[in-house]
Amino acid sequence: MITGALGALILLLGCWAQHLGHEEAKAKWTTLGEWLALRGGYLHRGLEPSLVSHGGLSMMGIVSTVLLPEGAVAIELPRLALLDLELLGSIPEYLDLASSTPSCSISSGFQRSMRNLKLLTILAREKAKGPASDFASYLELLPSKVNLEESDVYYAGEDLLKDFKVLPVINFWRRIQAEHYKELESCFEALKMQRPMETAGVLWKDVEVLLRTHRSRYFAISQPSLEFLGPGADWVNTGTRTEQNVKAVLTISGKHQEMTLQFVASRDLKPGEELILSYFTGLDNEDILFRWNMYLEGNDISLDAGDTATVCSAGGQDLRSASLEMLDLNVERQVPRCRDSGKRQGVLRCSLARLAYELCVGSWFPERSAVNPAPQTPASRSKGDRVAGYLIMYSMILRSRGDRAGAKEALNDLFSRAEKGLAAASLVDAHLQMAEWLLEEEELQESEKHILAAMRVREEAKAYFNHGLIFLARGDSLNALQSFRRGRQLSEPGSAVEAECARMLQKSLGALGLTGPSATRTERAHPLYYNQSNVLSTLLVG
Repeated sequence: MITGALGALILLLGCWAQHLGHEEAKAKWTTLGEWLALRGGYLHRGLEPSLVSHGGLSMMGIVSTVLLPEGAVAIELPRLALLDLELLGSIPEYLDLASSTPSCSISSGFQRSMRNLKLLTILAREKAKGPASDFASYLELLPSKVNLEESDVYYAGEDLLKDFKVLPVINFWRRIQAEHYKELESCFEALKMQRPMETAGVLWKDVEVLLRTHRSRYFAISQPSLEFLGPGADWVNTGTRTEQNVKAVLTISGKHQEMTLQFVASRDLKPGEELILSYFTGLDNEDILFRWNMYLEGNDISLDAGDTATVCSAGGQDLRSASLEMLDLNVERQVPRCRDSGKRQGVLRCSLARLAYELCVGSWFPERSAVNPAPQTPASRSKGDRVAGYLIMYSMILRSRGDRAGAKEALNDLFSRAEKGLAAASLVDAHLQMAEWLLEEEELQESEKHILAAMRVREEAKAYFNHGLIFLARGDSLNALQSFRRGRQLSEPGSAVEAECARMLQKSLGALGLTGPSATRTERAHPLYYNQSNVLSTLLVG
């Protein structure tokens, strides 16, 4: 039996949009509980949806109407209630759709998006069935596009984009995601052509809305690798560490690895108290806004100080005015709450205004930042990896469209971030990608610079392979031979890189006349051998 809490279960939920009236929500919650019971699930009878307040905003949450003691199970979802492609793809009418491989390209790093695309295409088809769908009790609770537009960064309107364009969550995260969705749309159209019967009546706009909903509600497990939607569980809001009172526990047991997700009270909950779950650890409000469309008041993780000078100066008076227009400065808070502006997308505008204030308060109001200092705990190191990963994927999207200059610019943006102290482990991947593109363009010297930069961080088989190609292009077969040999040693057995290194190693041996059993001995006697050792030393110590 495997039991995990937040260490093994990463929660990516979100239920911060109020799109149902109180009585309607209660009725639908009851219906959902009945549907879950048929699948072996459980919603504690003392739970009900209710309007709650977070950071001054009213939204729907789940409260306990009774005393819920520590250790009590509030929600339980068995495998039949965890909605993923494996479960929905096993429905006879969707077997072929689930196993389809549409003729389209998805950038490296976004491969799991194809699974999600097929899952959400199935859910869109089910949603179109209305009450006739076996999943209607859950699908009826999901927000519409109109609901999402009020708080979702992806749906930010032109006026909002103009006011907050300098914020990284707008000009970086949202821009890259929008480009990725263009890839997914082309894959969706290819899927429709391949499986017209199973996708009849489903449009991209339907899937796009479900993609946005899925992004803020899914659960992810690393071992075994699984992503799923958890009906009922995704109504539970998050809060600060001191507010959290339930924990997620995943149990995998039995010969067939049966899986159960439980939400368990981590302390006694009083009648009328809202269930609050941890969605994450070590994330700042920029990350939280991008993933869950909310600003978490009281978050003790600081924003990236490296963005402050650039954003606050570039935004100038426009950013300051747009932000302060939304905020109530009369009440002393670390980050002011919002006034009711009556503006379209007011919830999103409020979140962006609070994010800008948190980032720029030191330059806008030095006296306020002295009285209410910003949190000093930095975001987890994984944020640097995410920034690097998104920039690399974005560069590959641009490259696939023939925008070579744009692809290089995206990677150069990453390198400049690294120079400001935002280096990440995946910076190596960026250097190797740039080296490969420069090698294709026969810019050997520039390509070699990026290879050496990658090697200064860690040894990579691909780095040695590409360096070998550069040596060969220069007519230096011995150095090429040594690079290909080292690349093969570092490669995963059976990988494409190992096969390419082995092939080029034989080519280099042939060029030197070093073939057969005596090749290694002959190579060591070669007058250039000791020079190669020096070259390798230079590579490894930089």
